[in-house]
Amino acid sequence: MIIKDPKAEIKIDQSLVQNLVATQFPTLANLPVTFLDAGWDNENYRLGDKYIIRLPRRKIAIDLLANEIKWLPKLQKKLPIAIPAPVFVGQPDSTYPWQWTIIPWVDGQSANLEILADSAALQLVNFLKILHHESAENAPINLTRGISLLDKADGLKERMTRLKGKTDLITGKIENLFAQALATPFPPKPYLLHGDLHPRNIIASKGKLTAIIDWGDITSGDVATDLASLWMLFDKKTVRQEALNVYGASPELIQRTIGWAIFFGVILLDTGLVSNEQHAEIGTFTLKNLNQE
Repeated sequence: MIIKDPKAEIKIDQSLVQNLVATQFPTLANLPVTFLDAGWDNENYRLGDKYIIRLPRRKIAIDLLANEIKWLPKLQKKLPIAIPAPVFVGQPDSTYPWQWTIIPWVDGQSANLEILADSAALQLVNFLKILHHESAENAPINLTRGISLLDKADGLKERMTRLKGKTDLITGKIENLFAQALATPFPPKPYLLHGDLHPRNIIASKGKLTAIIDWGDITSGDVATDLASLWMLFDKKTVRQEALNVYGASPELIQRTIGWAIFFGVILLDTGLVSNEQHAEIGTFTLKNLNQE
C-alpha cells in the first residue's frame, strides 16, 4: 500500500491565524502573518521578522506539540545549536480547538537546500553528544522512534520491494546492510533523542547548522535513530567516519545507525515519489550515500 503525506484534519488559513494572534496576543496583532509551509503534523506561518507560528493540522500532532512546550525550555540553554522553545503558547478557542505556539525565527533554510561545510558534521555530533546524555527520565513514549529496527523490518522490506520497481537504489548492499543492522543487539540503556532528525528539521546558513527544529517526536531510546542523519546530510564517507569517531560510536552502534539511515532513506523516497519532491530528493541522496558503505 502506498502512503501519501497525511491530509490536514482541520482548515487553517491566514485569516484564522491573524485572528488567533490578535485575540490572544494583542501586542503582536500589528505584525504581518504569512504562510511558510506545512509538514505532516503542523502548519507554519511567519509572524513579523522574529517569530514563527506553529499550529497542529492533525489530532495526532496535539501531543507532539505538547512535548515541545514541555521539553524545549528545559533544553535550550544546554545545547550548542539553537532550538525553538516556545515564546508564547496559544490556547484553544471557538475558532481553533488545540494549543498552538509562537517560536523564535532563525535565519537560514532547511539543510537539504544548503551546501553544508564538512565541519557541520562535527557541529551535529557535538550537539547530539550533549542531547543524548541529558536525563531521559519521564521522556515521552514514542512507539516508532528509538525502538528496535526488528519492529520495523516487515513494513520496510515491503517498501524496499516496491521501490525496486521504481529505482536502482535498493541494491544488494542496502539489503545486506539492513540485515546486519537487524542482527545487531538492541542497546540496554535508552538515551534522550530528537527522534525525527531529517534535513528538513535542521536549519542551516552559510554552510553551518543554525537550529534544530520540530521536536514533537522527542523520546528515549537508541541514539542510532538520530545519528542516521549523517547519511542524510553528508555525502563524503570520510566526513561521516570522523563525526562518528568524535561521537565515540562503537561498531555495533554504527551498524544500527546505518540501519536507521536505510529506514529514513526508504521512507522518504517511497512517500516522496508519491507526493513530496523534497522528501524524494532526500531519500535518494541518503540511499546513494549508503551505497558507498
